[in-house]
Amino acid sequence: MILPLTEIPTPSLHEPSRTLTKKDVLSQEIQKLIENMIPTMYKEQGIGLAAPQVGVNVKLCIIGKDAIPENFVQKDPNKDLVLINPVYQRMSRKAVLETEGCLSVPGQQGKVKRYKQVHVEALDEQGDPISFNASGYLAHVAQHETDHLNGILYIDKAETTWEIE
Repeated sequence: MILPLTEIPTPSLHEPSRTLTKKDVLSQEIQKLIENMIPTMYKEQGIGLAAPQVGVNVKLCIIGKDAIPENFVQKDPNKDLVLINPVYQRMSRKAVLETEGCLSVPGQQGKVKRYKQVHVEALDEQGDPISFNASGYLAHVAQHETDHLNGILYIDKAETTWEIE
């Protein structure tokens, strides 16, 4: 089922999301949410989608397989990456300024500085711990989606923003 997107100025987009337990993750409700978020992300032509973007303030996000490098090790390389309760730490001081957009901020883009390399720890869709190092585009997307779960939108961090046509 395609879920409706939550867009600014909806206040819940700026509220921190609830942490999920393994029991929560395995619940029918959260499994169905994961199942519905993936086609929603693709229909909306996103590379990632966080649960608050579909009106559910829980710490769950999806990163599309197109953002995952070929050398990234995961159980099924043809699957999107599901991250629950993700946290990241920078692995270097290097940051890059890149153009970002967001499904919850339609019609705009902006330049945001993100760490070039991060270490991510989370739970997978079965509630099992996962951790990985990410660089480049995957690091950028992981930071963007994790920020959503903490009530932060890219426009809150952007050095500049502009309207797109």
